[in-house]
Amino acid sequence: NHIAIQGPGHIQGDPRIGFRRNPRAPALIEPIGCDDVRLEGFHATYATMWTIHPTRCTRVVARGLTIRSKGGNSDGIDVDSCRYVRIEDCDIDTGDDAIAIKSGRGMEGFRGAEPSEDILIRRCRLGDSNFACIGIGSEMSGSVRNVRIEDCTFVHARTNAIYIKSRPGRGGVIEDISARN
Repeated sequence: NHIAIQGPGHIQGDPRIGFRRNPRAPALIEPIGCDDVRLEGFHATYATMWTIHPTRCTRVVARGLTIRSKGGNSDGIDVDSCRYVRIEDCDIDTGDDAIAIKSGRGMEGFRGAEPSEDILIRRCRLGDSNFACIGIGSEMSGSVRNVRIEDCTFVHARTNAIYIKSRPGRGGVIEDISARN
């Protein structure tokens, strides 16, 4: 609890590790079950997996980050079953979702029933080469709710700037999503 990675500086993932699959490659930064997480003012680069993946965390702030991640499943920030999250003033350009909001996968996610909720994404510059700038859902067994997107710039998107998605067998509810400017 009460952890921070604050810049300036550059965190670069080893591309040899990014290609491993068992069952998935490791994320570059992955706080799990933490309270009061602050990620601020640094540059991160990773090859083929999620760059930042807070999981089951409360009170997460990602501010002033520059993320460059190109390749297969190379999301920028994946919020997974977290509450009270702010992503502000970030510049994220990825090979997949720039930002993804998830809440567990399959029966494990459904049994845990930990939603992602009360999330604010604002003043971000977002681009992706494969899927969406902001992806909400897909892995959403615990549900996603109360997401606000404000004053963001979408510089390029492969499919959609904001994509709300599901997949058979993944369950969950998505509700109270708003976007402006």
